[in-house]
Amino acid sequence: MTFNRDTVIPPNEHVRLCGMHWLRAHRYGSADNGTELVALQWNPGSKTWTHSNSHDTNAETIDTSGWEYVSAIPWPEI
Repeated sequence: MTFNRDTVIPPNEHVRLCGMHWLRAHRYGSADNGTELVALQWNPGSKTWTHSNSHDTNAETIDTSGWEYVSAIPWPEI
């Protein structure tokens, strides 16, 4: 398996839409080995990942270099 060394971006039409997505973070090191799923919000205007509900323009962006895109999280049925 090859890992993306660049920042992960959502595929297809998702790249233009603000939404929640599952990403797989690869953790390798002396303290923690393996992977974990992380839900992040894609912000198409700034092309950045943040934690959900980060409307603050100074919100901390997440570096997804080396992470893997998994899937979009669908909106719930109302």
